[in-house]
Amino acid sequence: MNAPQLDFSAMRFSTDDLPARHREAMFREFFGRAVMKLDLEPLSDDPFHADVTVRRIPGLDLVSSVVSPGRASRTPALVADGNDDVSLLICSSAGTAFQRRRETRYGVGVAIVIMNAEPDTVCFPSGGRFLSLQMPRAALTPLVTDLDNAALLPPIPPSNETLQYLLNYIRFLQADGALGNPELARAAAIHVRDLAVLMLGATRDAGVVAERRGLRVARLEAIRPISRIVSANPSSRLLPSRRAMASRRAMFSSCSRARAPPFPSSFCTSA
Repeated sequence: MNAPQLDFSAMRFSTDDLPARHREAMFREFFGRAVMKLDLEPLSDDPFHADVTVRRIPGLDLVSSVVSPGRASRTPALVADGNDDVSLLICSSAGTAFQRRRETRYGVGVAIVIMNAEPDTVCFPSGGRFLSLQMPRAALTPLVTDLDNAALLPPIPPSNETLQYLLNYIRFLQADGALGNPELARAAAIHVRDLAVLMLGATRDAGVVAERRGLRVARLEAIRPISRIVSANPSSRLLPSRRAMASRRAMFSSCSRARAPPFPSSFCTSA
């Protein structure tokens, strides 16, 4: 019997699909508490709007959202679900995050770290777009120097080079459809984790691996638009789509299997 095909397709939730007068309540109860384990509270009298896309891959949850002004909380009751993921939240608007009795004001384009195992609140008074990368704590712990205190890190500025590579890489994944392919999706989850580890403070060995694997792939994607400039030399024109896809698959595969100087075998496998 053949093994069942894993489905990594995206799940989309939008208030536009709900009856107008019940949008807020239905979205908060179904998507907020049941799916994302968050208590969502609007901060405006304007009609509530939210559009969220969730993609779950082994080792990575990727959540893209556009929301009205509001507040999202992991209350003590919700934290009891046992989810101990580490979330890297990238924000398009300014706001405030609260965790461990500490207030962090974040600006446009920064990334902040949230520990899902502990109560927290994120306020976004202007609404906006958000990208949340959620990764298992157990997979990150041996790779980051001091993961327990990652929630106390200052916001990662948009000028951070690794953050820029990460955002560009995720844009490529979403536009290219690579996440719909189980093999490529698993490799992509490893690459994203590599980039996150570098931003959180990688151990020496983990940093070497992450730079040679995830960062290398992200850099290749960053220069891809430049390589597409039509050259006067016909031999340098774009590859046909079939050959381009084969080349891309080979790059994903080789980089996800790349070996560096001795390091734990778990570095090369998805969590």
